[in-house]
Amino acid sequence: MIEIPIGIAVVVVLLWILVPRLPIGGAKGTAIVGALIVAAGAFYVLIIPGWQPDPSGRLHWPWN
Repeated sequence: MIEIPIGIAVVVVLLWILVPRLPIGGAKGTAIVGALIVAAGAFYVLIIPGWQPDPSGRLHWPWN
């Protein structure tokens, strides 16, 4: 799971370099795409490991 934080760091660094050099429309689009990538990575790192369904179909604590 270390590849996700590394990928997020790469996206942040690329945004930090590219956004000031782009015109306003390109900067907004790039920032939106970067935010979506960071949000998806945060979801994968924070939510997915804690979600463990029971074989009977019921959720474990704290999700029940």
